[in-house]
Amino acid sequence: MKKSVKSVLSLILSVMILFPSFTTTATELTNEFSGQSVELNDSNKEIIAEDGEFEVNEEAVDKSDNTEEKTVTDTSTSETEEVEASEDSKIVTENQLNEESEVDFTNEVSVGEKYEVVESNIARAAYSVEEIFEREEFNLKYPTLIDTTSLKKKTNDEYEIALAHSDGSYTYIGSSDNYEEAKGIAENSPVPYSDDMILPTVINREGQVVYSTRTMGRIWKHIGGQSYPSFDKNTTLYTDSGLTKSYNYINQGYVDDVPVIEFNDFSAKIQVSGHEAWINKNTASGNYDLVLVPINQVTNPSYYKVEGGILYHFISSDLKSGSQRGTTLKIGPAPEYLQQGVKYLSYDGRYFYNGSNIAAGLATLIGDLQAGHKNNSVNANNAYYNYYNYLPFRSKTMYTANDLNRFIEANTDSTSKLRGTGQAFINAQNSYGVNALLALGVGINESAWGESSIAHSKNNIFGMNAVDSSPGESANYFRNVGDSIIEFCNHYISKGYADPSDWRYFGGFLGNKNMGANIKYASDPFWGEKAASYAFRADMYLSGENIYNLKDFNAYQIIMFTGANEVRDYKNNLLYNINGSVSGYGGYPGTTAIVTNKNQQVINGVNSLEIYPERNTSIYNSNGNLVTFHGNYEWSNRGYIRANNISYINVGRFEKAPDFISQWEKVDGKWYYYDENGAICKGWKFIDGYWYYFDTTTGVMATGWNVVDGKKYYMYPSSGGMSKGWTLVDGKWYYMYPSSGSMATGWTLADSKWYYLDSNGETMYGWVADGGKWYYMYPSSGSMASGWTLVGDKWYYMYPSSGSMASGWTLVNGTWYYLYSNGVMATGWITVDGKQYFLESDGSWRG
Repeated sequence: MKKSVKSVLSLILSVMILFPSFTTTATELTNEFSGQSVELNDSNKEIIAEDGEFEVNEEAVDKSDNTEEKTVTDTSTSETEEVEASEDSKIVTENQLNEESEVDFTNEVSVGEKYEVVESNIARAAYSVEEIFEREEFNLKYPTLIDTTSLKKKTNDEYEIALAHSDGSYTYIGSSDNYEEAKGIAENSPVPYSDDMILPTVINREGQVVYSTRTMGRIWKHIGGQSYPSFDKNTTLYTDSGLTKSYNYINQGYVDDVPVIEFNDFSAKIQVSGHEAWINKNTASGNYDLVLVPINQVTNPSYYKVEGGILYHFISSDLKSGSQRGTTLKIGPAPEYLQQGVKYLSYDGRYFYNGSNIAAGLATLIGDLQAGHKNNSVNANNAYYNYYNYLPFRSKTMYTANDLNRFIEANTDSTSKLRGTGQAFINAQNSYGVNALLALGVGINESAWGESSIAHSKNNIFGMNAVDSSPGESANYFRNVGDSIIEFCNHYISKGYADPSDWRYFGGFLGNKNMGANIKYASDPFWGEKAASYAFRADMYLSGENIYNLKDFNAYQIIMFTGANEVRDYKNNLLYNINGSVSGYGGYPGTTAIVTNKNQQVINGVNSLEIYPERNTSIYNSNGNLVTFHGNYEWSNRGYIRANNISYINVGRFEKAPDFISQWEKVDGKWYYYDENGAICKGWKFIDGYWYYFDTTTGVMATGWNVVDGKKYYMYPSSGGMSKGWTLVDGKWYYMYPSSGSMATGWTLADSKWYYLDSNGETMYGWVADGGKWYYMYPSSGSMASGWTLVGDKWYYMYPSSGSMASGWTLVNGTWYYLYSNGVMATGWITVDGKQYFLESDGSWRG
């Protein structure tokens, strides 16, 4: 019992330091919205924090705040009277104070004490000589693994609860021997008002953060409780929180930061390179792969940016670095919805979040991951697909062998093993069905432009069999680089990663850790993106560095399977199935293919599209046994699929998309949609899960703000889809009713909270006057305050039943307070109606 008492006591002490104490009784208040009197049971009330602000939560179980976090300017009005404010303290209920009477003072520590940071030299002692690695990523990550720190514990308990500050410091607020109890205290701990985000955390016996209310993770392997400053051991990714079903793997040398979606005391669900997986964070065992970092202490996250029309991906090597530490990839033409000069956060490379404010951007991104949607990304209805990353291996480059050689020679020294290999890549492409430019991109990435030790000593430019535990020793040897190219294109890709009968097949394209060859080929989660970036760089160079005149980019129309389908040959023989989920042999939702004919064909009575199939023969023989593809690809033998359960992920060089029964068409920069009868759509149309509006005269798809039948709607400019819920437009928040999409104005109830939207629909912040009464809308979210509210350094009381500001003598929970005419709570000696009263430092009048 004493351990739980210590936790409760710590919470109470921290509460008492931060806010004035009040007793709680049932109080009858007037509902000023309805004019009805209601009885509130104060035993069901608690003071909760919302981004540094406080409000009374009258039904704590039913009113969790799901409102998106929005960065705004505090528009609070200045006060006309100066009143001495009491020091910050916390509110606790009588139930908390009387819950236990026994207290264990074994670990007596003052709440608010700052933690001391302790440096560890154990890892450095073991690796005292500076290590130089061939991979740039390893050299960047290595110093972060040997310069380790922890927090010096203040008690003997297993866990301590602390507040994490944005300057990297921590302050103590409690302790417990039970993880779930410590986590519960952290989750329910109010935090003081501050311009900077402050996050409750839990620290373990080793002085490491094991829980935070909002957190990022660092991929950081520990063995025996110590940092492991090397890269010969991989980190396993699991499909379950119990860490029993391994699926994938990564290496700490290539990746540092990952968003944490959920976690328990020994595992965490993260997103890495588009893949959501569970990872070991069992710090108690001493052997774990993830370290938690509160999002307010993240200073150097990975991000995307646009420069000169090109999209770049910065991959962090240390998310807490004070400077930009990491590598940058030049990955392709930037999508139109991303703006130059803005940093965008993304951990799947498909959906982007404004990262101008790092903590706010990460909070929004993680919130969407936890909710299972992308609604708050800048391109919620228009996912980005890096062309070269999703381009199937079963395609041909537009460039010749001489072109490839020119690009290689312009970027390498004479000693490079890639010199003169252009024809070998083209020959392998023609024979084995592996795009020469993609294969070259893999070779450049794996061999460091043909200069790696494995390339020179073993003529192996693809890192074949160069396992992380012993890359130099285990890597395959070849008589010459040409043999290495044949081995890679024939055995590794055509018979392997691009063959639906192979256990490593997750789509015959470069991909990431969610889909594609990257899943099983490399421990680098950005292996596919890096190879794709070299393909793009070749295209840029060979196109005269003119991004608007690329020869290879968008040369093909790529489709992505979104559900079950079949791939058959011209004789209607089944080659392989596209399964409805990632299971069994064949393709899956998320795998890609190239459409080779823009016109639909009717095959056996089915509307079909012609594609380059992953293989030209069936994956099963006549006996139903799995058969490995022979490797020799027949370019003329096409495959045919049903024209459904697919989506077009790029704008290929067809005059228009293939002739669907229903289809989109872009003419002179404007989008139109034709229905199943071939008629152009006008007015509202529900398409693929979203509402669109088309001009009733011209049929042009609407974007931006539109007034229809007297109501305003917002159609995303990037896609035309109708917005619902909270919508950010030009830096201002609007609320579109989820049921209709129309814009809200005036008092609006959203996510169980009240907001006030002006006549233009803009969310109001700070003090708002309405109907002769004052209301306070939190600057962090715009939601209406109720109960005791701290604004700046002054206390106000907002009637919980209506949110309007109290003034004069006010009875709260059986205790009298006096609020000046401007709403500020009085303390000390005051004169009211010619009589003097003395109010305590917490504002209460004792009589």
